[in-house]
Amino acid sequence: MKRGNARIVQFSIVASAACVLLCGCRQPDENYVYPRTIPEGASPVYSWTGSHDDILSFWGDRSLNLTVKAYFPEGWKQPGDGYWDVCVTTEKGREAPMIGVVLWQPTMEGSRRSLIVPSIDLSKFEDGLYTVIDPNVTVENGRIVRIEPVALVPMIRNHMFTPFRPKVLLVPETESDLTPAPKLPPPKHDGTPFPAE
Repeated sequence: MKRGNARIVQFSIVASAACVLLCGCRQPDENYVYPRTIPEGASPVYSWTGSHDDILSFWGDRSLNLTVKAYFPEGWKQPGDGYWDVCVTTEKGREAPMIGVVLWQPTMEGSRRSLIVPSIDLSKFEDGLYTVIDPNVTVENGRIVRIEPVALVPMIRNHMFTPFRPKVLLVPETESDLTPAPKLPPPKHDGTPFPAE
């Protein structure tokens, strides 16, 4: 191999390694990504979009765009009973795959804890950003009366969740009493922080 070609190969290897470090690791194997897709012909299907433009991850700043669809079959009782189709991409085109939905469970102490359903095996996960949906469904008299989902973007490193967990508000494609729009935060302004009185 000529010297010039060897340098090109070395540069390519270094650039590829740098890309992995900056963007996170490879995409996860399909056997542990959220398995429940919306059945063909299911109706009604609800849709939301969301974005977050300043997620400060281990791999640098990230901007996320989300497209979320959901189907709740007759007899729905808890988050694991629903079907979700979630597409999350960063500005670099990489995904933050959905890995499950949040189920809130009361404890004996009167508080509550959150679980991801279906259960996942963290030992199989590569380092990276993932997506979990909190369905935030309100049920009255056995009927769903409000759906206000929120996306959470946890970071997994060394096969463990870190405390890092940005929230992304989801805006319904069609606003209604059943799927109301979330209360969005006020717009950000540029400026220098100044101590209040």
